[in-house]
Formats: sequence, C-alpha cells, structure tokens
Amino acid sequence: MAMPIYNWGAGSSAKNFIELTGATGEKGRRAAWFDKVITFLCAGGLPHSYMAYSQIAASMMLDFKCVVNPYMVYASDRDLSLEHGFSDSLRSRLAKTVAVHAELRDLLAHRTYRSDWEI
Repeated sequence: MAMPIYNWGAGSSAKNFIELTGATGEKGRRAAWFDKVITFLCAGGLPHSYMAYSQIAASMMLDFKCVVNPYMVYASDRDLSLEHGFSDSLRSRLAKTVAVHAELRDLLAHRTYRSDWEI
C-alpha cells in the first residue's frame, strides 16, 4: 500500500480507500483485505515521520487479520531528486522490502484458515 504522509499521519486518500473496501461481500462480514500480506511504501517531507503509517498498520492487522510486512519504505525529499531519481539507499530499501513481501506471501499462500469479522 503506497501512501503519502501529511502532518505525521497517513493521507486521507489511503484511509478513504480502506473504508470503501472494508466491509464487502457475505453480508458485510468479509473484505478485500482479509488475510492479506500488506507492505507499506510511504512518502513524506520529513524523515522523522517514518512511523506515521503504524496506526493504519495496526488497524489492518486487527480489523482485517492482515500480516504486516515488518520492512517498509519511507522516502523523504532526501531520497529523491529530479536529476538522479531514487537514491541508492532508497533503491536498496525498496528491493529488500519487496523481497520480504514476496517471501511472506509465498510462505502464507497455503494457510488453512480464512478470517472473518470476529468482534
């Protein structure tokens, strides 16, 4: 899930997207998000806002039983430039994050359970 960070919080477009897809199918008891592996790619102006995605991550884990990739990418203006594109550090972090996401997805592909609203 890619999202902007504004004022130390996830952008409202990401929150709106989750709300719109949050209770679908089977009498509103299922959602597109249940049991998914979620990886966060965030962009913000200041490097010290890197934990701003954590509220949405916790919500996805608790509400939809998502498995949250412990590796995420937070990019700030220090990681991007019009002349050179992504910094080497950002490229490295992206590669590792995507590799971990793929590994988690593959390891969890044959789960024997299917989550539902349990509250």
